[in-house]
Amino acid sequence: MKVSLILVFLFFITSLSFAFDERQAKAIFESRCSICHDLETTLERRKTKKGWRDTVIRMRQKTAGNVISEEDVEIITEYLFRIRGK
Repeated sequence: MKVSLILVFLFFITSLSFAFDERQAKAIFESRCSICHDLETTLERRKTKKGWRDTVIRMRQKTAGNVISEEDVEIITEYLFRIRGK
């Protein structure tokens, strides 16, 4: 019984660490992407997850990784796909 409670607790804690924080993702998107773009124009488009990821990677390469980190790529991609995915 104790072992199963511990496993459930560990699973719960682990799943929380992977939860997507949309407010944080929006803040990262706005702070990184608004350096070069009008955000309204960016949000007019709809793309697949791969399409958003390719776009974010391309933007990261244009700034030599100085604006968008590897971790940001995943966060921004997921955010854009959730709000403007197709």
